[in-house]
Amino acid sequence: MTQLRVTLFKNGQAAFRSLLREHNIEFLEEPFEPGAVKASGEVLYILAALQAARIVAPVLVEWLRGRATRKIILQAGTKIVHIEGSYSIDQVKELLETTLPETPVSLMVVQSDKDDT
Repeated sequence: MTQLRVTLFKNGQAAFRSLLREHNIEFLEEPFEPGAVKASGEVLYILAALQAARIVAPVLVEWLRGRATRKIILQAGTKIVHIEGSYSIDQVKELLETTLPETPVSLMVVQSDKDDT
């Protein structure tokens, strides 16, 4: 099964996971090794990535529109695309459909401001 790798950073990760759950998108979290220093983002894998364009695009757009400080960086091989709040669901779906056949494909989910407490 092909999986889509997603790197989440501290800010915004709870909201992103919550949206995945609300949309019933299955994902696996990469566990940290005991004693490992956590210096970068957490990684999760969205299952059924071949269908990701259809099922993930609405989640990505909804998450982006939640705050102006959010963006998603899509990397497919040497191609890098920064997706920000002005993208429509259809545009994100098209980007995913054209890049998913390439390997490897990954997303970085970035929110530059802190979460509300």
